[in-house]
Amino acid sequence: MSELMNAGTPRHTTRWQLLATVSSLSLLTAIMAATEATARDDNDDRPTVWIELGGQFEHMNSPQDTWTAPFETASGPPVLGPYPYPQPGSPFVFGPPVAAPLDTPFDVSPAFNVQKLPPYSFGGEGKISFAPHGTDWTLSASVRIGRSNGHKQKVYATKRTPFLTNTKGGGMLTPYVARFYNARAQSSESHTVLDFQAGKDVGLGLFGKSSTSVVEVGVRYAQFAMKTSMTILAVPTILPYKHQYGYPSFYGVKYHYNTRFQSYSFEAHSTRSFHGIGPSLSWSGSTPVIGNAETAEFTVDWGINGALLFGRQRATTEHRTAADDRYLALYGNGAGYHNSRYHHGGTVHSRTHSVVVPNLGGFAGMSLQFPNAKVSLGYRADFFFGAMDAGIDTRHTDDMAFHGPFAKISIGLGG
Repeated sequence: MSELMNAGTPRHTTRWQLLATVSSLSLLTAIMAATEATARDDNDDRPTVWIELGGQFEHMNSPQDTWTAPFETASGPPVLGPYPYPQPGSPFVFGPPVAAPLDTPFDVSPAFNVQKLPPYSFGGEGKISFAPHGTDWTLSASVRIGRSNGHKQKVYATKRTPFLTNTKGGGMLTPYVARFYNARAQSSESHTVLDFQAGKDVGLGLFGKSSTSVVEVGVRYAQFAMKTSMTILAVPTILPYKHQYGYPSFYGVKYHYNTRFQSYSFEAHSTRSFHGIGPSLSWSGSTPVIGNAETAEFTVDWGINGALLFGRQRATTEHRTAADDRYLALYGNGAGYHNSRYHHGGTVHSRTHSVVVPNLGGFAGMSLQFPNAKVSLGYRADFFFGAMDAGIDTRHTDDMAFHGPFAKISIGLGG
């Protein structure tokens, strides 16, 4: 009996062990299935559409050569005519401060500083992305625009100091020293960059298992436009000549004094543009540093991009310089002018070239990411090599570059 009981005990124990094993396997299978279903449900709950809106403050270069004119130097253009009436007389003397200030060079070059383009531009950006369920692919379209407008004016004048005294009296007009320049410039710049891309999370996990690494290929379109206008008026030279003479009249002897004024004017206009399209490639990533994806987390973001743009480069420039030599003859209470004029320029230079423009850029930043929203801050740079014709009379290519901080907010929809 005891032997039969002892023999039956292992079979009873084995049966319970088998039942426990099967139950455990069933429970484990159920848990795994539930976990997979939950993961699938969570994956299906993620947004399928992301909408991004933001803005940027960008520093940009000045892709245009500097305008110059003959009178930018103190010496100015050559003398345009001979001195009139070189007959000596006696009724005028130079009063204080004599003629020393008239011989001091008058620097007109600061007037040309107004042509510098605004160094900064403001703009906005937008992007829409579509990520279908059950795939790691993402389709996106984005646009980035920027604008800048500038108006500068620079005015400078010397004090109006009398430099002649009429020793004979009689209501003679007294000339004054008042050399000056007045410079004005207006400029505008605009740029637009469009991207159409398809990307895939390649899962390289460079900075941990939870980081993302997305490679995107697509097409980039870029368009840049610039306009500049500038005018300068200046009277940098007032020369009193010690040549006077007297002649008899019904009321007595009349005296004549000659003064020479040089006045300069400069006018310039330019329009420049580029538009091109070509293939693009980008690589971006995101790595969580704190928090969790179910509630909120901070991430470090980075990206690099490149493109090869095929397009056209245009430039139209025009500038003209004029100088007036005016000899002011004083006759008691009257005055007369003798003018001589110098012209240069006025030819319109228009150029169009087909170009291939390499484009390189990148960004770095941080994001606060929620399940259905994200706020990002960062710094971005884009360089378009040889995009603009910066020349004046002849072609000279220069880069178009933008770099500066940006901020954007993203909203996830669907799921």
